[in-house]
Amino acid sequence: MSGVLDKYLQDFKKYVDDGRALGMKQGEIPPPAKPQLDLTEAAAVKEAETIIKSAVSTPVMVFFDAEAFHKQVLAKVGPKYTEVNDATIAYEASDLGFLTRAHSIEEVKGYADYLLALYEAAFAYVWGYGYQQAMDEVGNPGCPNCTDKKTCGFWSLEAKAHYMGTEFYVVLTQLNSIIKVRGLFYNYAEKATWQQIRKRFSRQPSLKQALYSVYM
Repeated sequence: MSGVLDKYLQDFKKYVDDGRALGMKQGEIPPPAKPQLDLTEAAAVKEAETIIKSAVSTPVMVFFDAEAFHKQVLAKVGPKYTEVNDATIAYEASDLGFLTRAHSIEEVKGYADYLLALYEAAFAYVWGYGYQQAMDEVGNPGCPNCTDKKTCGFWSLEAKAHYMGTEFYVVLTQLNSIIKVRGLFYNYAEKATWQQIRKRFSRQPSLKQALYSVYM
């Protein structure tokens, strides 16, 4: 084949691969412009297109790259917040999840696991001990980062967080949210396909949007 046709088939393969990786129907992204062809060339190109498109039936599994994502988080958290700590890192990871496109259910599950680990660390940083210990000792007076040791025993973490201040309440709320939505998404993913999730959005969803699609 000529160089022009080779270039077209390379572009066509990219078009198919992009659509497959993004979980999109082929009609949602424009195909490459086809050059003028004689009958012999048209037949050869049609056969090549069929071979390329046959790969669409095999889904591409995209996994969450926690290491690469975390590098982006660390690069952004410093300029955005006055200090870098476990809490601000978790908040930035949550924000970046809204800006990062999702490509598969497995990728979203990986992001949910990553975000949960960060918020567990953020909770421990703000409260002074882990989530489970805080639950176990919620009725006891005193806590590692509580300024009022005499009156900080409560019937629930939510009540204690309200008393202790905004920083405590925000990280508790965020941790509870990710615990809940992660469990819901894992259950939903057992019977759903990526295409079903993708169809809920007018454009390719972000990691955070796909994760919270269980509430749609």
